[in-house]
Amino acid sequence: MNDVLQPRNKETYGDGETTDDAGMFAEQPAKQAQTDAGEGAPDSPTFDMFSETPADLLFDRASGTPAGENAPDAGESEKSRAELFLEAGIDKLLSEMDVAAVESDGTVEPVDATFDVQVSKDRLKALVDLYPASGGGKTLDYAAICDHLLEMGIKEIAEESLSEGVHLCNTTGEIQRRVVAAEGIPPQFPREARLEILFPLEGRRPPRMDMEHAEAKVDYRDKGEIFSVETGELLAILEPAIPGEPGRDIFGNVIEVPDPPKSLLTMGDGVAASEDGKLFTATTTGQPMFLGNRLLVQPVVVVRGDVDLSVGNVLFDGSIIVRGNVREGFLVSAGVDVEVFGNVESASIKAGRDVYIHGGILGETSDIDAGGKVTMRFMEGGIVAADEEVIAKSHLMHARVHSGKSVILEGRRGSDKGVLGGSVVALERIDVAAAGTPMGTRTLLATGIDFRTRARIEALEARIRDLQEMAAKISEVMKRSVTRFVKDGRIVLPPDIQAKMELLIQHYNASIRELHHLQEERTALRNSMEQKIRGGGYIKVKQKLYPGVVVEIRGVRREIKDELRFVSFRFDSDTGSITMGSYR
Repeated sequence: MNDVLQPRNKETYGDGETTDDAGMFAEQPAKQAQTDAGEGAPDSPTFDMFSETPADLLFDRASGTPAGENAPDAGESEKSRAELFLEAGIDKLLSEMDVAAVESDGTVEPVDATFDVQVSKDRLKALVDLYPASGGGKTLDYAAICDHLLEMGIKEIAEESLSEGVHLCNTTGEIQRRVVAAEGIPPQFPREARLEILFPLEGRRPPRMDMEHAEAKVDYRDKGEIFSVETGELLAILEPAIPGEPGRDIFGNVIEVPDPPKSLLTMGDGVAASEDGKLFTATTTGQPMFLGNRLLVQPVVVVRGDVDLSVGNVLFDGSIIVRGNVREGFLVSAGVDVEVFGNVESASIKAGRDVYIHGGILGETSDIDAGGKVTMRFMEGGIVAADEEVIAKSHLMHARVHSGKSVILEGRRGSDKGVLGGSVVALERIDVAAAGTPMGTRTLLATGIDFRTRARIEALEARIRDLQEMAAKISEVMKRSVTRFVKDGRIVLPPDIQAKMELLIQHYNASIRELHHLQEERTALRNSMEQKIRGGGYIKVKQKLYPGVVVEIRGVRREIKDELRFVSFRFDSDTGSITMGSYR
């Protein structure tokens, strides 16, 4: 009891008699209990029901038994002191619960039940907080709440939830919060079609040949890196779009949903669809491709041996696989990928996308040009130009390598072979194992250069020079002609000369127009190249960097005078110079 009932201040009751809160209840029972116990009974102290309760109120001090057990029979008709104590405490507690509602005149102020409505932002749900009545106030009326919701324009009333909340609030006298009063129907949005492609989108397999060591042998049974399929092989699975379903908010408004996007998948050559339009299979053997939204199978030409006099040059719109070598003077040109299992020996390779050479590139006249990336084991002489990465496993010796992205030379494990003479040019970065030789072989490492754009600018400048020279020659001939055929202040040309002069003027005007066009293109390309190289370009050498190597970034050059190890070079835009740091 002591944990619940706390001491209270003295209050005035009846005719002004002042007493303790519990004294008015406890004093008479205490005295009566003392009389019932006899004159010789131990004195029982006066107590307050809200103060600490003495133990002898409940137990006889002498016997240790509950008080009243040894009392005379007359006491059995009277309430025990413990019962009186409990009854008084309950009455007092109940009176305190109503004290807040008692006015100065002693009456209880009635408070009617109320409710509060909240509508969600998406207008799909309305919640109510229900507050019970007190002091005899009016309870909640379910019908009145419904009328209020209808006045607000709410039509989708959750009758079961709302009526249950009202019932609980009225019967328990407890606040009911966030009761669902109205609930709409949420819209079901459409699901887009899903396309699962069952072949590598890059069109190549993971490498199956150990290209880490230069002495590794080619496995002619390897299927290679160009991914191919057979007739009837499953290429893709299409899960059609699922349309949505409109919803309805609590005010009865329809919530529209958009139509699902139409599938943009189209079939190209070498592909067929199932009757339900979900399965797509190959109708021919070749290389599967997914270009934009077009699914097709490109035929693959396979040369079982070398490309030589017995085969001749190989030109094909799809991909080409050469199981042997490409011999000197021959050309392999593909619209997609080229894969060579042997070496390229003073020959030419052109590909619309990637070139994979399991062996190496040999000979000064070797020429590799790829619209994608080039991967090889090593290179000794020749030229490689790729719009994307160039990756070599061993070394580049007296080679000229150009990349529209990066050049990565991994180097053989435990060897410091790397770029041995020649030049390596990349737009973004160069990362090589080593560069140069102990003998100081001239080697160039250059980044921040868009070699395709630069080549186009150089070609434009050559043509511009030719046009300027041509225009100057035509102008000079016209001046001499005017001087020679002036008579009486008039230019009089013989008919045959007149016709030739008119033709010459036409050539002159056409040259001037072309000259202006080319100059505009050159300016645009220079601006474009400046945007590409801005902020880019760095060079990393993991092992040794020998004297004689020239490092160039964005047109700024730095020649290496001393042997360095584990270094990197970047361009400092603030100073316009090349800074050196550690390899990382």
